[in-house]
Amino acid sequence: MQHDIHDFVGAAGEYVWYSVKFNAACLPLDVAVPGALRGEVEALIKRYVEGARLTPHWSADAYEELRPRFAELWTGRP
Repeated sequence: MQHDIHDFVGAAGEYVWYSVKFNAACLPLDVAVPGALRGEVEALIKRYVEGARLTPHWSADAYEELRPRFAELWTGRP
């Protein structure tokens, strides 16, 4: 199966949302994200932590308020 940017952004968004809102921690990517998506999702998340939006689309607005807390969780993960 071939994936497109929507698959990667969707997986990254879910990972951010669940990490902040439900887990209060970042689960290991190999547990939380399917292998075929993992590399690109990790790259998106790293850019997001550094200040980039998950996507330029307005749908990413919801993730902007989660960035500070997620960055703390991502930086402090084992």
